[in-house]
Amino acid sequence: MVAAFLIGIPDSFSATRDFVTWASPYGIQPIHLAFWLLGVGATYTAIIQGIRIRQFEKSHPRITVRPYVSENKRLILEVTNDGFGGNFSAKARIRIGSPVTDSLDLQWETNGQVRYHIGGGGGEATLLVGMQPKIHKYDAINQKSPTLFHSGELQLLTIKRGQPFTLHLYEWKFDATSEQVPHYECEIEITITSEPTLLKPFKRKLYKIEVNGLNLNFKEILISHKQGSQT
Repeated sequence: MVAAFLIGIPDSFSATRDFVTWASPYGIQPIHLAFWLLGVGATYTAIIQGIRIRQFEKSHPRITVRPYVSENKRLILEVTNDGFGGNFSAKARIRIGSPVTDSLDLQWETNGQVRYHIGGGGGEATLLVGMQPKIHKYDAINQKSPTLFHSGELQLLTIKRGQPFTLHLYEWKFDATSEQVPHYECEIEITITSEPTLLKPFKRKLYKIEVNGLNLNFKEILISHKQGSQT
């Protein structure tokens, strides 16, 4: 606006005539001053905007999440907060592999509750998603060589109505010497929220749980932007 005003200012103003008279020997015209002011204004706006963005980033949590299976067959989501500290909670919903479709609260392995404070600047906590209990027994009756029977079971550990609740996802008994092995897989959708809100929302991230015999896998399902826009 200032630039437009200077460019279109009428010559009848004495101040303009005085400026032109003074600046003409130096090759300076009103349009030059207008562009200088535009440049100064743009630079000032960029600096202020950058300061505001940095202040916004410093006041919100920023997390990275890593899924893994622990040595004792527990499904874990490791949450690292590189931003501002906050109070976190998480919900899970099974999309494929179970008739249960309700959204359930996940518990933090760190304190066994649905909410946990994670400090900023690299604070860490773990979500306990589920576990595969070790249930083995030997049937040695009338056998020279005992046979190991494994009872396969996968549990989703949640909080329901304020109390710990275990959802049995599958159960399979088999003889370890047979060719048959249990196979089970499901897709679970996880959302993590915080107060203050996350800098980058962690909403409806998909993870795959897969059981092949005695092997248990837990990994994120990466979805392309094109696929995500179609869902």
